[in-house]
Amino acid sequence: MKQSDFEFSVKYVEHRLARCESRIDLNANQRQAYAAILLAAKAGEEEYTKTAGDFFSVRRAEDLDRAQNLSQLYADLGYSEAEQAARALAEQIKISTGYSDIISRGSAERQAMVDAVSLEHSRRNALLEYAASLISYASSPQKEKAGRREEVRRAHASIRNLDPEFNWDRFRSHKAYRNSLYYNESQIQFMMETERDCLEQP
Repeated sequence: MKQSDFEFSVKYVEHRLARCESRIDLNANQRQAYAAILLAAKAGEEEYTKTAGDFFSVRRAEDLDRAQNLSQLYADLGYSEAEQAARALAEQIKISTGYSDIISRGSAERQAMVDAVSLEHSRRNALLEYAASLISYASSPQKEKAGRREEVRRAHASIRNLDPEFNWDRFRSHKAYRNSLYYNESQIQFMMETERDCLEQP
């Protein structure tokens, strides 16, 4: 490597490390990877080349930061299945050994993460539809109650199909549901009473 190329490479690593330092919370693994390469560079070009190699350590660090950040995001959203998939992906990334390996090794976990997020979105939409059907039933005139009751039953079946454990107790404890509807306890009680009125009638 020409001296000018080596100096440029070192400047690039310094720049990337500085960027990582600006958001350590999001770039912890990349920061560690760039710091190791920069430390090797101070020992000379040979040590730099040995440590940096094909920069796979940086690629792995980037993917690991991304998976860990997604895991934290899904935890904050209450997407438990997606959080677990992201954690599993992070573990696969940690043991990857090369560019092709890092893609194939985590493919199942990436798909599981996508599927889990899609499921949470479908559950949220079904919850909103179900809540709207209950409110519509409660506010409808008596002559429309029968038709509205069927809408409630269809919406209830839809959300139970996506989440067989769904009930209003689960609504209270499942963060993803609470993030979708900001109901207080009296409003939840109202929804439960309306639900019983709809589902228990023949």
